[in-house]
Parts: sequence; structure tokens; C-alpha cells
Amino acid sequence: MWEYRGEAFYKVPAWLKKLLTYGIKDVGRYEKQSLASITKYVFGLYVDPETYLIYARQGLPLDKPVEYYKFSIAGNLEVLHELAELAINIAEQKDIKIPEVKNEAPTANEAINDPNKLATLLSGFLNACKNIAVGINKTMSFIFGIRKLTKRYALRLYPELKDQNLFTKLLNILGLKVIFEPELTDEEKKV
Repeated sequence: MWEYRGEAFYKVPAWLKKLLTYGIKDVGRYEKQSLASITKYVFGLYVDPETYLIYARQGLPLDKPVEYYKFSIAGNLEVLHELAELAINIAEQKDIKIPEVKNEAPTANEAINDPNKLATLLSGFLNACKNIAVGINKTMSFIFGIRKLTKRYALRLYPELKDQNLFTKLLNILGLKVIFEPELTDEEKKV
């Protein structure tokens, strides 16, 4: 689906055209909980509703690109993917067996023909995601927060991490990496 980002609307497959336009009102806005608005806010793909209507009313092929909405759920999937990999890493280190998840994803045709099924699956997905969202509990807040801190501030916030063994374990468990290290000669200033 994301491979069509930036592609001219008239060139995308019919099933995607339906996802992008089903529920656009005559005034150039989305109907509440329409397939088009779900596609934008969940998957991050959309066409401008007003532009779409202008072209459609004139019978012209919409040559504007399929755009990407960066604040969509899909825009946050990369972070969720990283967290899932971290959780799997921790589970493997602790020898915890991860149950296999049954794939219930509908095909594109099923989603178009029965939007309620897609909405139910998306609702279940969002409810599962909230358990690993920042702010849901202290553990998740720590995992999200520590990823964005410099070593210097992490050691100030969490003095117990001054134990190099503990700090190294944390780096390995959470998959943290040094992104940038300044070229300083004074070791104390580096930390």
C-alpha cells in the first residue's frame, strides 16, 4: 500500500482509490469514521478531499499524488516495531515463550466490502498498542524516555546506571546505541 505514496492518484489500483475516497462529502471533507478518513489517520495515505472533488466534478483524472500523513498510526509503526523487537529480545534472554498470533487480516476486497470487520481489527490493534504506549505505566515511560536521552542526562536521572555492568546490560536489553560521541579529550566532559 505504501508503495503508492507519491504516485498520481489516477495510476493507483481501484481498491486503493476506494480506500482513499469512500466517504468524502460534497463539501470536500471526510464523513465521520469514513473509509477515507480511516485510511488517512491509520495508514497515512490520502488525497486532498477538496482537490479530489474538483477533479471528479469535471470528470478529469486526478493527477495529484497520493500524499502521506506523517501523524498517522502508520507513522508511529516504526517505533512500535522497534519496541516489539526489544520485547522479543528481552523474552528470548529470559527464555520466555512467545505465543503465535493468528493472522486475521482481511484482504483489500474484504475490507472494502465489510468496513466493520476492518474497524474491529483496527480497534483491537489500537487497544493492543496502548499497552506499549508511552505514559501507560512507569516501565513504558522509562523505555521511551531513555531512548532519547544523552548518556550524561541518563546518568543524572538514573544514578544507578553509573554501574558500568548495569549500564551495559540496559544497552543490550533495550538495543540502545551510541549515535554521536563528541571528540573531547576530557573524559569527564564526555559523560
